[in-house]
Amino acid sequence: GYVTQTDAVVLGDKNLNQILETSDVADFVQGLLLPQDYANAHNGITPDSRGDINGDGVVDGRDIGGFVGLLLD
Repeated sequence: GYVTQTDAVVLGDKNLNQILETSDVADFVQGLLLPQDYANAHNGITPDSRGDINGDGVVDGRDIGGFVGLLLD
């Protein structure tokens, strides 16, 4: 099938609006520090679904530089 805009996962889009923007920063930080709170606030979506920027399978401090790089790109 086709990938629609609603199906696409935008890496770093932590507020789930299909756009990577500065308003994602607060949710990125929440996903890093309080992953269960992030999931509770986002209908069960875990922080790693869009926050594992370096692709190592873990959302942690090693993803911060990549996230900032995506925002500045």
